[in-house]
Amino acid sequence: MIAIGIFFLVAFTVLAVVSQCLRQAKALDLARSPIGSLASQTVVTNQLEEGIETGDFGDIFPDYRWTREVSELTNGLYEVALTVTRSGQSRPDGELMLYVYKPAGGGAPGRLGRPGGRQR
Repeated sequence: MIAIGIFFLVAFTVLAVVSQCLRQAKALDLARSPIGSLASQTVVTNQLEEGIETGDFGDIFPDYRWTREVSELTNGLYEVALTVTRSGQSRPDGELMLYVYKPAGGGAPGRLGRPGGRQR
């Protein structure tokens, strides 16, 4: 009897831990924001022009819209303010500030510019 009681005590404890982990995993899935996708697209393409752009994520994140504000701080150093908003909400779902260097020669993405803007 004692062994059966200990077995059920352990079994219910394990079930409670698994249930709690599943609830936390579901909460993480609901809380995701596509701002990382927008930030990586901005950095990888390195296509920066001063101004404000807006758009959406299409079918990937259908309820989200983004705004990207680009301003040049100094020679080739840009400040990029990213904002992601979910439709029906007034507050932004995510905000991120990036500082991106774009070589003067407008070289290929992922390559560093040489002095004077010339590429090999």
